[in-house]
Amino acid sequence: AAEKGDAAALCNLGVCQLNGIGVEADPVEAVGSFEKAAQGGSLRAMDFLGDCYKDGIGAPKDPERAMKCYKAAAAGGYLTAICSIGICYEMGECVPEDKAKATEYYREAAQQGHAPSQCNLGFCYLQGIGLEPDPAEAVAWFEKAAAQGWPRAMDLLGDCYSDGRGVARDPAKAAEYYRRAAQQEYAPSQCSLGLCYECGEGVEADPRKAVAYYAAAARQKYAAAQCNLGVCYLSGIGVPADKEKALLWIRAAAEQDWPRAIKLLGDLHKHGDGVDRDLAKVVKLYEKAAALGYPPALCSLGLCYEFGEGVAKDQTRGAEYYLRASRLGDVAATCNYGYCCLKGIGVAQNKAKAVEFFRQAAQRGQGRAMDLLADCLVYGDGVDKNEGEAFALYQTAYAQGYGLACIGLGLCYYYGRGVEADRAKAKPLLEEAWQRTKDESYHKLMLACDQAPAGPAPAKGVSADGAVKTPPAGEAAKPRPKKGGLLGKLFGGK
Repeated sequence: AAEKGDAAALCNLGVCQLNGIGVEADPVEAVGSFEKAAQGGSLRAMDFLGDCYKDGIGAPKDPERAMKCYKAAAAGGYLTAICSIGICYEMGECVPEDKAKATEYYREAAQQGHAPSQCNLGFCYLQGIGLEPDPAEAVAWFEKAAAQGWPRAMDLLGDCYSDGRGVARDPAKAAEYYRRAAQQEYAPSQCSLGLCYECGEGVEADPRKAVAYYAAAARQKYAAAQCNLGVCYLSGIGVPADKEKALLWIRAAAEQDWPRAIKLLGDLHKHGDGVDRDLAKVVKLYEKAAALGYPPALCSLGLCYEFGEGVAKDQTRGAEYYLRASRLGDVAATCNYGYCCLKGIGVAQNKAKAVEFFRQAAQRGQGRAMDLLADCLVYGDGVDKNEGEAFALYQTAYAQGYGLACIGLGLCYYYGRGVEADRAKAKPLLEEAWQRTKDESYHKLMLACDQAPAGPAPAKGVSADGAVKTPPAGEAAKPRPKKGGLLGKLFGGK
């Protein structure tokens, strides 16, 4: 049919030539086929020509010609071309950026039932691109597109139900939308569904299924999934631990500039874990990840400068990195900056400000921040003493896995701080404190649990035998390693 000049057939031939379907990929031949089809009246071919001239595929880049192609197809009522013009205005391609105008084009096609435009308009409402944010309106447009089977809309609906944006939070419904899109081999949803199975969000936890979904998306070169799969191999989540495979997948993601993977490579080089220990390289990797907008990398840079690892020691700069990361939402950095304020590390000592930052991090469930805030409440550092609140914080931090909270919790039970004294409960906690710190004062208290009733609590900074304890400044600023679990998708937009 193409040989006979059928415009639709010529367009289909161009698609095959462009993508190597049934023939060897040849973008130049594809452009020729699209040109002939467009001359024959194919609006779809005209839209494809716009793509080719915009991206320089099979022909030199020609933004002006690309826009002429899109507008010609749009004038004929081809909805995909109207959407393409919207994308150009949103991204500033072929025309000056004008996000408000982009939403007008999306709306024009969306109101005529074009699923990709409905999804794009919904995303604009979700993120406040070119119009006021309105998550509920975003969900309404996503639902229209999802009803037509558009996988990205299903994925974004999954995100909305997962985060409770525009709808009540419903992890089970989120997982179901991810599953529907994953069935169409939509890589972002395969990755999200993998995360659901890893963390038990909306589904029963199943690390093996998590790995299977990560692997399916990783094979499509989806960077977030490649990184998550690498972490699974690194930590033995759902698969036997295999550092060689872990590095393969983490590096594949890093090569695509996935910031978490770049930061993980830095972590591995820092500890010499399967790679050479190279602190200078660590700093460069953290800097690259930070430049890509990854807050945990800023926090790690703060540690490098605070302790002089791979760079000249500069605690002021370290504190600045913590503060930057904290402002971007990194909870470990929030705690670390609080510690800097508490001890005067790189900033003027300000115990009240330290309490403010500890409280922010503690409210987000950070165990170390709970422990440090409890210390402040016990000793009245920057806040009125409140042993009852301190005990509750130590208890919560310890229960959620922050091991060093055994110290404060054990002392609460030993001396009756915020709770009735109970040596039976104090003893195993003080034994753990001794094992973790090798501090003999905790060993002596542990042994004393079997003797006479406890005396009054010692002053802050004084051990049970009266010796003054001076811990190294900043030592506790290093966040403890996280236990398992992968981060979800960190950035919007697919």
